[in-house]
Amino acid sequence: MPGIFYLWLLWGVWVLGTFFMERNKRERFFLSFISLLLLITFPYVVEFKDYQIQVPAIILAIICIIQISKYSFLEKIHLLIRYITVSFGYSGFLFMALYDPVWLIVEKKYMTIIFLVIIIHLLGFKDLKKMMVCLIISVTQGDIIYSVGLERLGIPTVIGAPDTLDTLALSSLVILMVKGFAAAAYYLESKQQFGKKQKQI
Repeated sequence: MPGIFYLWLLWGVWVLGTFFMERNKRERFFLSFISLLLLITFPYVVEFKDYQIQVPAIILAIICIIQISKYSFLEKIHLLIRYITVSFGYSGFLFMALYDPVWLIVEKKYMTIIFLVIIIHLLGFKDLKKMMVCLIISVTQGDIIYSVGLERLGIPTVIGAPDTLDTLALSSLVILMVKGFAAAAYYLESKQQFGKKQKQI
């Protein structure tokens, strides 16, 4: 079922925010409310001229735009360059998969996730929040480019369709896992170094 990974991830975030986070944390209400809103609006699509847009894609884009507005001018320029790079790379990857799918080693969805995770990490983000904002905005923008191209070919499509939301959810999950493993490795290494210094003393 298209969108199943997206739904499961959001359900997990909602459970985490509602039942496991401390009540006095500001992020608790935001995570619970947004995840629930994205779950409720999942089946809905709005039409704009000749295009159809999945409602969760609009909500995610608005959240990212609000977050970007808080950055400095220089940070906005850096993020703009990065998200243009990722969005054109993402849409180009989708067009290549459409016109010549023979080169795909595994299913397109998983190849797309691998591509997104690699290119996002190559851009050298240090801040996880900026990395996630860039991912969401880039995939949304790239999907718009891809949908406009298909529309001109007479192929109807939905911007931010369930398959795209799955790609976004799984890419986010992989990035979080990579960051988590890196943090755990750094902690263990620091602890090991501290232990060696203690022995030397």
